[in-house]
Amino acid sequence: MPTSISTNFLRVPALLITVFGVIGALYFGKELLLPLALASLLSFLLTPLVKYLDRLGIPRVMGVVLVVVAVFTGLGGLGWVVTGQLINLSDNLPQYRGNLIEKARALHHVAGDRLTKATETLDDIREELAKEGDEETADAASAEEQLKPTSKGLWERLTETVGSDTVGLSDSNERAVEVRVVELPPSPLAQIEDWLGPLVAPLSTAGVVIVLVIFMLIGREDLRDRILLLVGRRHLQATTEALDDATTRLSKYLRMQLLINASYGGLVALGLYVIGLPNALLWGVLATMLRFLPYLGPWLAAIMPIALSLAVFDSWTFPVMTMGLFVVLELIVNNVFEPYLYGSSIGVSSLGIIVAAIFWTWLWGPVGLVLAMPLTVCMVVMGNYMPSLRFLSILMSDKTQLGADIRHYQRVLAMDGDEADEIADAFTREYTFGETYDQILIPSLSMLGADLQSGQLRDEQEEFGLGLLKEYAAEDERDIRRAREKDTLVLESRPAHHDSIVCFPANDEIDQRAGELLRNLLLERGLEMTVASTERLASERIDDVKRHETRVVVISAMQASSSRHARYLVKRLRAACPDITIIVGLWGQGAGGERTRERALSSGATDVAFELATAVSQVECRLRLTSGPTARSTADATPAVA
Repeated sequence: MPTSISTNFLRVPALLITVFGVIGALYFGKELLLPLALASLLSFLLTPLVKYLDRLGIPRVMGVVLVVVAVFTGLGGLGWVVTGQLINLSDNLPQYRGNLIEKARALHHVAGDRLTKATETLDDIREELAKEGDEETADAASAEEQLKPTSKGLWERLTETVGSDTVGLSDSNERAVEVRVVELPPSPLAQIEDWLGPLVAPLSTAGVVIVLVIFMLIGREDLRDRILLLVGRRHLQATTEALDDATTRLSKYLRMQLLINASYGGLVALGLYVIGLPNALLWGVLATMLRFLPYLGPWLAAIMPIALSLAVFDSWTFPVMTMGLFVVLELIVNNVFEPYLYGSSIGVSSLGIIVAAIFWTWLWGPVGLVLAMPLTVCMVVMGNYMPSLRFLSILMSDKTQLGADIRHYQRVLAMDGDEADEIADAFTREYTFGETYDQILIPSLSMLGADLQSGQLRDEQEEFGLGLLKEYAAEDERDIRRAREKDTLVLESRPAHHDSIVCFPANDEIDQRAGELLRNLLLERGLEMTVASTERLASERIDDVKRHETRVVVISAMQASSSRHARYLVKRLRAACPDITIIVGLWGQGAGGERTRERALSSGATDVAFELATAVSQVECRLRLTSGPTARSTADATPAVA
């Protein structure tokens, strides 16, 4: 264990250096990587259209050109319409000046008195502080006057001389000629440069993106083959699955997002048109486009229509209706449409989405916010299929990487019984007692025993863990007995000899706790089993078996070290009772496989079980074989308690 910990600590600096190196490359390579990322995103969106044209028999190059020209022409036409709407809005804004003034007056009338009182109070406080400051300044000045010497020193005489010279210079400056610097009007070429200068960078980036999209769509199979060749033949299976997974997730996410945003924008335009807000189509298109920005987009889409409604309408009814429209649409889209359409296709946790949005916005600005979700999906997929990047999947995936058994045992180590109970109870609500025992409590017991053997547990942790498992077994036993008492059929079919089944812990208290869990599962089936104490000697246990004519003995062994004790008990029992049924429960040791099973059988065991549910089936089967017709019918009639 110390070696493993030291190795992990040595890996941390290398991992940090790699992470910061990648972040630096992404930051300084923004001009190159940003067009590539945008082109890849657009190619994902346009690939289905190109494939459809391929199936129609249209050549690849012609199909790609048709798709790209159609899409970007449509976007350009949409931009032209939006520009016209904006110009129309700017021309009509002066007409709404009166409404804005009236609403400002109304707000001032409502809140003016309170604001005035608050302002007057602040002014009074400021005046009091100023008076105190003036008094302190006056006192200090009078004290300085008293301390001043009466005769003038050398420094005072020099200051007076310089002051007289300065006065002379100021008089000469008043007679100086005034000079003005007048700029010449810019040339037409300079004006064009000023107008187009801010647009050069976005237009050049857009041109590069369009060219990249065209070539990516034309040679998408070639790009895929190059990626596979770069990864290598050894990782062909994992790379293929990763590419398919990323393609499926991204394609579905982008299609669903486009569908949701377009529907959202259409509903916004329709709602604003019904309300009577001017330029409803403009606000619908902007809502569609801005909603591609996670978190910020819906707010930005709602601000301008709400502000315009305040200016256009005389009453407050229509602005409230406008705000209500956006609130209702957001609630419906976020809580109904998005969960239904997205489902589990994204594979990113809510916290991972927020962190990714912050990171990519800091790294690449607003465009990074648009690309945050697709890039994060790709990172999670890489973490799922690349062991060296598994930390990405652990940090951002929507699936809990830590199993319920490990989470339960971690809470046991933290001595947090409440949360450990919640984990076990949540599992029990969905599964049976047997499944909960085999998948949660037995693994937790196994880890507890392993840590006990290695000496990693404190005494209080050991006591808490064993006590908690004992409490679980006792509570479940009470619940099962209470349920059985309500069932008259079970009461009538209860076996007469409760000592016909006995459980022997192989070594320690861990084995005894596992036996108590098995007792509850047998009790569910209407079978009573006695769990012997670990304090009794093997000879005393064997004497009890002979005295009570026990038919089935289950030996409970949790750890590999307990298996040796279990084989010893099997040999002793087989020598003393040749006809008895002996079932060895090697709980949670199924990984040992056939060799562990064969060693137990060669010692004289009748059956070997690696799970509690298997042991229950084996006990029932052996009782039917060793009992008469009456006992067999009784066992068959015994119902299970859910």
